[in-house]
Amino acid sequence: MHDDLFYAGTWASNVTDGVELDLYAGVAPVTGPITWDFAITGYFYPGAEDEAAEFDYIELSAAASFSPIDKLSLRPAVYFAPDNYGDTGEAAYIEISAAYEATDAITLSGAFGSQSIEDPDGPFGGADQDEYATWHVGAAYEFEGFSFDLRYHDNDIDAGSDIETYTYGPDSYESTVVFSIGRAF
Repeated sequence: MHDDLFYAGTWASNVTDGVELDLYAGVAPVTGPITWDFAITGYFYPGAEDEAAEFDYIELSAAASFSPIDKLSLRPAVYFAPDNYGDTGEAAYIEISAAYEATDAITLSGAFGSQSIEDPDGPFGGADQDEYATWHVGAAYEFEGFSFDLRYHDNDIDAGSDIETYTYGPDSYESTVVFSIGRAF
């Protein structure tokens, strides 16, 4: 559901050991040239084996979208989880994204962000706060109601770091190219 001010929704996907179910709600007021977005998202993993750590968590976010020049939009955003996934403590993510409408059908976009996690190894103890940067660049093509997106994702997670070892796993630092197809109804 989404109207001019309030929105709510759900998203689900399969993950390694089950299902991720996200529930979200927010408000998006407009003040002058800025569209704000204040939201709360609950990330839930029904049926997940979580004997050592709690996987479910809540995240708060705030963002501001604006267009400094025609066809270019910018969106700084902050995300905060007071008790992050896997009992890893507080987590904060700050991101700036940009999109440029090259034509009516083609949009070029990208983002750069910085993630900080208080306790990357959660209940296991021993790891100190760790952080890393993420980025992506790509292009989307709109055709007959479909969106085709080709995007390169990367980060600066080091192999053997606390983030890689305890939080995200051995493939977390690999760059990837993703092609997706979407349709709005």
